[in-house]
Amino acid sequence: MRHNFKITAFILLVTVGLGCVQSNYRPSDQSGDQPDLSGMSTMISPASPAVYPATLTEPTAGDGVLSAQLRVNNGQALLNAVEAARLGLYGGGIRRRVKCTDNTHIYIQPLGSVHVTVASVWTTKAHTTMTTFDPTAAGALAASTRYWVYASLVAGVVTFTRATDAVGPPDDGLRYKASSTDYELVSTFITNAAGNIVTYTQSDNRYTYTDRTSSGAVDGNCVLYEGTDDSGISVAYGYAVPTQAAEVTLLGFFVTSAATFNKTDVAVLGISNFCMRIVSSTSTYATNLDSCSIPYADGGQFYYKVSDLATDKLTVNVTGFTL
Repeated sequence: MRHNFKITAFILLVTVGLGCVQSNYRPSDQSGDQPDLSGMSTMISPASPAVYPATLTEPTAGDGVLSAQLRVNNGQALLNAVEAARLGLYGGGIRRRVKCTDNTHIYIQPLGSVHVTVASVWTTKAHTTMTTFDPTAAGALAASTRYWVYASLVAGVVTFTRATDAVGPPDDGLRYKASSTDYELVSTFITNAAGNIVTYTQSDNRYTYTDRTSSGAVDGNCVLYEGTDDSGISVAYGYAVPTQAAEVTLLGFFVTSAATFNKTDVAVLGISNFCMRIVSSTSTYATNLDSCSIPYADGGQFYYKVSDLATDKLTVNVTGFTL
Protein backbone atom coordinates (compact mmCIF):
# COMPACT_ATOMS: atom_id res chain seq x y z
CA MET A 1 0.00 0.00 0.00
CA ARG A 2 2.79 2.42 0.94
CA HIS A 3 4.64 1.41 -2.20
CA ASN A 4 1.63 2.18 -4.38
CA PHE A 5 1.25 5.59 -2.69
CA LYS A 6 4.86 6.55 -3.56
CA ILE A 7 4.34 5.61 -7.22
CA THR A 8 1.15 7.67 -7.41
CA ALA A 9 2.84 10.73 -5.81
CA PHE A 10 5.76 10.50 -8.26
CA ILE A 11 3.41 10.40 -11.25
CA LEU A 12 1.56 13.49 -9.96
CA LEU A 13 4.84 15.37 -9.41
CA VAL A 14 6.08 14.65 -12.93
CA THR A 15 2.74 15.63 -14.41
CA VAL A 16 2.69 18.98 -12.58
CA GLY A 17 6.34 19.65 -13.45
CA LEU A 18 5.77 19.06 -17.14
CA GLY A 19 2.84 21.42 -17.02
CA CYS A 20 5.07 24.21 -15.68
CA VAL A 21 7.63 23.91 -18.48
CA GLN A 22 7.07 26.64 -21.12
CA SER A 23 7.12 25.30 -24.62
CA ASN A 24 9.50 26.91 -27.14
CA TYR A 25 7.01 26.25 -29.92
CA ARG A 26 5.31 29.26 -31.52
CA PRO A 27 2.65 28.99 -34.17
CA SER A 28 4.51 31.66 -36.10
CA ASP A 29 7.67 29.55 -36.16
CA GLN A 30 6.21 27.47 -38.95
CA SER A 31 7.88 27.84 -42.28
CA GLY A 32 6.71 30.95 -44.17
CA ASP A 33 4.93 32.54 -41.18
CA GLN A 34 5.92 35.89 -39.66
CA PRO A 35 5.68 36.77 -35.96
CA ASP A 36 2.64 38.76 -34.95
CA LEU A 37 3.89 42.11 -33.67
CA SER A 38 0.50 43.79 -33.46
CA GLY A 39 0.49 43.48 -29.70
CA MET A 40 3.64 45.55 -29.24
CA SER A 41 2.76 48.83 -27.51
CA THR A 42 5.90 50.98 -27.96
CA MET A 43 6.12 53.14 -31.11
CA ILE A 44 9.37 54.91 -32.02
CA SER A 45 10.00 57.83 -34.36
CA PRO A 46 13.20 58.94 -36.13
CA ALA A 47 15.35 61.53 -34.44
CA SER A 48 15.87 65.02 -35.89
CA PRO A 49 18.59 65.51 -36.98
CA ALA A 50 18.86 61.92 -38.12
CA VAL A 51 22.16 60.19 -37.43
CA TYR A 52 23.78 57.35 -39.33
CA PRO A 53 24.94 54.77 -36.73
CA ALA A 54 28.61 53.92 -37.07
CA THR A 55 28.03 50.53 -35.39
CA LEU A 56 25.21 48.37 -34.01
CA THR A 57 25.30 46.24 -30.85
CA GLU A 58 23.95 42.78 -31.60
CA PRO A 59 23.00 40.24 -28.92
CA THR A 60 24.67 36.83 -29.06
CA ALA A 61 23.04 33.47 -28.39
CA GLY A 62 22.13 33.13 -24.75
CA ASP A 63 22.13 36.86 -23.95
CA GLY A 64 19.24 38.20 -21.95
CA VAL A 65 17.84 41.10 -23.95
CA LEU A 66 15.45 43.71 -22.60
CA SER A 67 13.05 45.27 -25.07
CA ALA A 68 14.26 48.76 -24.12
CA GLN A 69 17.86 47.82 -24.84
CA LEU A 70 16.99 46.32 -28.20
CA ARG A 71 14.94 49.38 -29.10
CA VAL A 72 17.71 51.86 -28.27
CA ASN A 73 20.68 49.86 -29.55
CA ASN A 74 19.15 48.61 -32.76
CA GLY A 75 15.61 49.69 -33.58
CA GLN A 76 16.10 53.41 -33.01
CA ALA A 77 19.51 53.46 -34.68
CA LEU A 78 18.23 51.70 -37.78
CA LEU A 79 15.18 53.95 -38.00
CA ASN A 80 17.40 57.03 -37.75
CA ALA A 81 19.59 55.70 -40.56
CA VAL A 82 16.56 55.10 -42.78
CA GLU A 83 15.33 58.64 -42.11
CA ALA A 84 18.77 60.11 -42.90
CA ALA A 85 18.83 58.22 -46.19
CA ARG A 86 15.30 59.38 -47.00
CA LEU A 87 16.19 63.01 -46.39
CA GLY A 88 19.35 62.67 -48.46
CA LEU A 89 17.29 61.41 -51.40
CA TYR A 90 14.55 64.01 -50.94
CA GLY A 91 13.50 65.30 -54.36
CA GLY A 92 16.40 63.52 -56.04
CA GLY A 93 19.11 64.91 -53.78
CA ILE A 94 20.42 68.37 -52.88
CA ARG A 95 19.48 71.27 -55.17
CA ARG A 96 21.42 74.52 -54.92
CA ARG A 97 19.31 77.48 -56.11
CA VAL A 98 20.51 80.85 -54.87
CA LYS A 99 19.88 84.51 -55.59
CA CYS A 100 21.94 87.37 -54.16
CA THR A 101 20.53 90.90 -54.43
CA ASP A 102 22.91 92.85 -52.17
CA ASN A 103 25.44 92.49 -49.35
CA THR A 104 22.94 91.32 -46.77
CA HIS A 105 20.52 89.20 -48.78
CA ILE A 106 21.49 85.83 -50.20
CA TYR A 107 18.29 83.85 -50.71
CA ILE A 108 18.92 80.11 -50.45
CA GLN A 109 16.03 78.05 -51.77
CA PRO A 110 15.26 74.71 -50.06
CA LEU A 111 18.24 72.39 -50.42
CA GLY A 112 16.19 69.33 -49.53
CA SER A 113 18.56 68.30 -46.76
CA VAL A 114 21.95 69.04 -45.26
CA HIS A 115 24.22 66.03 -44.82
CA VAL A 116 27.33 66.74 -42.73
CA THR A 117 29.41 65.35 -39.90
CA VAL A 118 28.77 66.52 -36.36
CA ALA A 119 31.51 65.47 -33.95
CA SER A 120 32.65 62.98 -36.65
CA VAL A 121 29.16 61.41 -36.90
CA TRP A 122 27.32 61.69 -40.23
CA THR A 123 24.08 63.54 -39.58
CA THR A 124 21.23 64.66 -41.85
CA LYS A 125 18.72 67.46 -41.35
CA ALA A 126 15.87 68.50 -43.63
CA HIS A 127 16.00 71.94 -45.26
CA THR A 128 12.64 72.53 -46.92
CA THR A 129 12.08 76.28 -46.58
CA MET A 130 13.95 79.24 -48.04
CA THR A 131 16.64 80.82 -45.88
CA THR A 132 17.88 84.40 -46.14
CA PHE A 133 21.60 84.43 -45.36
CA ASP A 134 23.36 87.65 -44.38
CA PRO A 135 27.09 87.15 -44.97
CA THR A 136 27.91 90.43 -43.21
CA ALA A 137 26.47 89.16 -39.91
CA ALA A 138 29.88 87.67 -39.13
CA GLY A 139 31.66 90.94 -39.94
CA ALA A 140 32.44 93.22 -42.86
CA LEU A 141 33.33 91.61 -46.17
CA ALA A 142 36.86 91.99 -47.49
CA ALA A 143 37.32 93.82 -50.78
CA SER A 144 38.18 92.02 -54.03
CA THR A 145 37.75 88.57 -52.50
CA ARG A 146 36.05 85.29 -53.38
CA TYR A 147 33.93 83.71 -50.66
CA TRP A 148 32.35 80.27 -50.35
CA VAL A 149 29.05 79.62 -48.55
CA TYR A 150 28.60 76.44 -46.52
CA ALA A 151 25.79 74.76 -44.60
CA SER A 152 26.41 73.07 -41.25
CA LEU A 153 24.42 71.88 -38.23
CA VAL A 154 24.74 73.89 -35.04
CA ALA A 155 22.78 72.43 -32.11
CA GLY A 156 20.66 70.58 -34.67
CA VAL A 157 19.82 73.72 -36.67
CA VAL A 158 20.82 74.27 -40.33
CA THR A 159 23.27 77.18 -40.25
CA PHE A 160 25.01 79.01 -43.10
CA THR A 161 28.50 80.44 -42.90
CA ARG A 162 31.03 82.06 -45.23
CA ALA A 163 34.73 81.42 -45.79
CA THR A 164 37.27 83.13 -48.03
CA ASP A 165 38.85 81.20 -50.86
CA ALA A 166 42.21 81.48 -49.13
CA VAL A 167 40.97 79.97 -45.86
CA GLY A 168 38.07 77.67 -46.74
CA PRO A 169 38.02 76.47 -50.36
CA PRO A 170 35.87 73.44 -51.27
CA ASP A 171 37.13 69.92 -51.84
CA ASP A 172 37.87 68.58 -55.31
CA GLY A 173 34.36 67.13 -55.57
CA LEU A 174 32.77 70.54 -54.80
CA ARG A 175 30.72 68.97 -52.03
CA TYR A 176 32.32 70.02 -48.75
CA LYS A 177 34.90 72.38 -47.35
CA ALA A 178 38.29 70.89 -48.16
CA SER A 179 39.29 70.89 -44.50
CA SER A 180 36.10 69.50 -42.95
CA THR A 181 32.97 67.53 -43.86
CA ASP A 182 31.19 69.50 -41.14
CA TYR A 183 30.49 72.07 -43.87
CA GLU A 184 28.54 71.26 -47.04
CA LEU A 185 29.12 73.52 -50.06
CA VAL A 186 26.17 75.69 -51.08
CA SER A 187 27.40 78.70 -53.09
CA THR A 188 30.19 81.15 -53.91
CA PHE A 189 30.38 84.91 -54.51
CA ILE A 190 32.88 87.75 -54.97
CA THR A 191 33.22 91.31 -53.74
CA ASN A 192 34.46 94.30 -55.71
CA ALA A 193 37.06 96.87 -54.69
CA ALA A 194 34.48 98.63 -52.54
CA GLY A 195 33.73 95.46 -50.59
CA ASN A 196 30.30 94.99 -52.15
CA ILE A 197 29.03 91.67 -53.50
CA VAL A 198 28.74 91.37 -57.26
CA THR A 199 25.14 90.16 -57.34
CA TYR A 200 24.35 86.84 -58.98
CA THR A 201 21.95 83.97 -59.43
CA GLN A 202 22.80 80.28 -59.17
CA SER A 203 21.22 77.07 -60.41
CA ASP A 204 23.29 74.21 -59.00
CA ASN A 205 26.74 74.63 -60.61
CA ARG A 206 25.78 77.40 -63.04
CA TYR A 207 26.40 80.99 -61.85
CA THR A 208 25.26 84.16 -63.61
CA TYR A 209 26.37 87.63 -62.53
CA THR A 210 23.40 90.00 -62.52
CA ASP A 211 25.59 93.10 -62.29
CA ARG A 212 28.37 94.32 -64.58
CA THR A 213 31.08 96.08 -62.60
CA SER A 214 31.76 99.43 -64.27
CA SER A 215 33.99 101.38 -61.90
CA GLY A 216 36.36 102.54 -64.65
CA ALA A 217 38.99 99.91 -63.91
CA VAL A 218 39.59 96.18 -63.67
CA ASP A 219 37.36 95.41 -60.71
CA GLY A 220 34.82 92.80 -59.60
CA ASN A 221 33.75 90.88 -62.68
CA CYS A 222 35.38 93.37 -65.07
CA VAL A 223 38.58 91.59 -66.09
CA LEU A 224 39.68 93.92 -68.92
CA TYR A 225 39.10 97.66 -69.06
CA GLU A 226 39.62 99.54 -72.32
CA GLY A 227 42.32 97.22 -73.59
CA THR A 228 44.16 98.44 -76.66
CA ASP A 229 46.62 95.66 -77.47
CA ASP A 230 46.81 94.82 -81.17
CA SER A 231 49.24 91.90 -81.01
CA GLY A 232 47.25 89.37 -78.97
CA ILE A 233 47.79 89.41 -75.20
CA SER A 234 46.54 87.26 -72.33
CA VAL A 235 44.16 88.46 -69.64
CA ALA A 236 43.73 86.57 -66.36
CA TYR A 237 40.25 86.02 -64.94
CA GLY A 238 41.53 86.61 -61.43
CA TYR A 239 39.07 86.06 -58.61
CA ALA A 240 36.11 86.76 -60.92
CA VAL A 241 36.17 83.07 -61.90
CA PRO A 242 37.03 80.28 -59.44
CA THR A 243 39.82 77.96 -60.51
CA GLN A 244 37.37 75.04 -60.26
CA ALA A 245 35.31 76.38 -63.20
CA ALA A 246 34.71 74.31 -66.33
CA GLU A 247 33.32 77.08 -68.55
CA VAL A 248 33.35 80.89 -68.59
CA THR A 249 30.96 83.35 -70.26
CA LEU A 250 32.44 86.69 -71.33
CA LEU A 251 30.80 89.94 -72.42
CA GLY A 252 32.77 92.25 -74.71
CA PHE A 253 32.19 96.01 -74.75
CA PHE A 254 33.92 97.59 -77.74
CA VAL A 255 34.42 101.27 -78.48
CA THR A 256 36.21 102.79 -81.46
CA SER A 257 36.79 106.30 -82.71
CA ALA A 258 37.59 105.05 -86.20
CA ALA A 259 35.44 106.26 -89.04
CA THR A 260 34.53 102.70 -89.99
CA PHE A 261 34.98 99.22 -88.59
CA ASN A 262 33.60 95.73 -89.06
CA LYS A 263 33.61 92.35 -87.37
CA THR A 264 37.34 91.86 -87.88
CA ASP A 265 38.26 94.87 -85.78
CA VAL A 266 38.33 93.02 -82.43
CA ALA A 267 38.66 89.43 -81.33
CA VAL A 268 38.60 87.64 -78.00
CA LEU A 269 40.54 84.42 -78.34
CA GLY A 270 40.21 81.36 -76.16
CA ILE A 271 41.89 77.99 -76.42
CA SER A 272 42.02 76.03 -79.69
CA ASN A 273 41.81 79.31 -81.63
CA PHE A 274 38.24 79.90 -80.46
CA CYS A 275 37.27 83.40 -81.46
CA MET A 276 34.53 85.83 -80.49
CA ARG A 277 34.16 88.80 -82.78
CA ILE A 278 32.18 91.97 -82.21
CA VAL A 279 29.68 92.27 -85.05
CA SER A 280 28.31 95.65 -86.08
CA SER A 281 27.42 97.65 -89.13
CA THR A 282 29.65 100.53 -90.19
CA SER A 283 29.26 103.57 -87.94
CA THR A 284 31.14 106.40 -86.34
CA TYR A 285 32.23 105.98 -82.68
CA ALA A 286 30.20 102.85 -82.18
CA THR A 287 29.52 101.08 -78.90
CA ASN A 288 28.97 97.34 -79.31
CA LEU A 289 28.31 94.32 -77.11
CA ASP A 290 28.81 90.63 -77.77
CA SER A 291 29.29 87.57 -75.63
CA CYS A 292 30.76 84.10 -75.81
CA SER A 293 31.32 81.04 -73.66
CA ILE A 294 34.70 79.35 -73.66
CA PRO A 295 36.20 76.45 -71.67
CA TYR A 296 38.10 77.40 -68.55
CA ALA A 297 41.62 76.39 -69.43
CA ASP A 298 45.01 77.71 -70.45
CA GLY A 299 45.92 78.83 -66.94
CA GLY A 300 42.69 80.71 -66.25
CA GLN A 301 43.04 83.35 -68.93
CA PHE A 302 41.85 84.44 -72.36
CA TYR A 303 43.50 86.41 -75.17
CA TYR A 304 42.35 89.46 -77.06
CA LYS A 305 43.48 91.91 -79.71
CA VAL A 306 42.12 94.97 -81.46
CA SER A 307 42.88 96.03 -85.02
CA ASP A 308 44.12 99.54 -84.21
CA LEU A 309 45.43 100.45 -80.78
CA ALA A 310 45.10 104.14 -81.63
CA THR A 311 41.34 103.99 -82.11
CA ASP A 312 39.99 100.75 -80.56
CA LYS A 313 39.25 99.88 -76.93
CA LEU A 314 37.84 96.65 -75.52
CA THR A 315 36.31 96.08 -72.08
CA VAL A 316 35.43 92.53 -71.00
CA ASN A 317 33.26 91.40 -68.11
CA VAL A 318 32.76 87.86 -66.86
CA THR A 319 28.99 87.35 -66.91
CA GLY A 320 28.94 83.79 -65.61
CA PHE A 321 30.65 80.44 -65.19
CA THR A 322 29.94 76.76 -64.67
CA LEU A 323 31.69 74.73 -61.98
